[in-house]
Amino acid sequence: MSLATTLSKNDQFVLSTILGGGEGPAIEFSNPNKRKIVVDVEMQPDRHIKEVEPLVEMEKTAIKLIENQKDYERASAILDSIIKQEPNYASAYNNRAQLKRLLISNDANEESQFNSIIDDLEKAIKLAEPEGKNSGLDIIVSKMQATLLQNAYTQLGAIYIKMAGIPANADRAWNFEEKASQMLYRAGEYGSELAKELSSKVNPYAKLCGNMVQEALAREQRNLYQ
Repeated sequence: MSLATTLSKNDQFVLSTILGGGEGPAIEFSNPNKRKIVVDVEMQPDRHIKEVEPLVEMEKTAIKLIENQKDYERASAILDSIIKQEPNYASAYNNRAQLKRLLISNDANEESQFNSIIDDLEKAIKLAEPEGKNSGLDIIVSKMQATLLQNAYTQLGAIYIKMAGIPANADRAWNFEEKASQMLYRAGEYGSELAKELSSKVNPYAKLCGNMVQEALAREQRNLYQ
């Protein structure tokens, strides 16, 4: 959940196992000014909500219902009520997306099954992204913002990887992998070294280059023994 400081074990497992294949060169997405993302622990946690503590306590209740009792219905109702009460509170959208991911079938093979999750994650990111991010200055975020954006971008990356593997999406797999790579790289910018590393492995251009290099090395090695 967004209150965690690291990726869940499930996300680490999914991202680590699903990205098998050729290794390619590191891909870095556009950041022309080489701006750094700086976490300010004194900064207001949420730029839209002045008093987040009551909302955080409600989220903790929902998380305990999920983790301890598997009571997904009550947890969902709590997250829905938070969003109804404070529609600009990004963390609730992120946590609701993660709950929806828990409920979706592991063998889901319909793109439409992921649309609601993507909507929540994109909403969370839109609300949590810092203002003035297009300026040449370093990007200053609160600890809650950094953790939330890391988690939301990672979830989006995992979903796009899943969508790339749906048979009906075979002709669009390249696009989904490219999106996944971009989302994982953004998660890396906000602090997830694992996601940033995996962003290159899932990037279709990097994988193509990696496969070409491997093939060239294999040909060279065969030539040595001829």
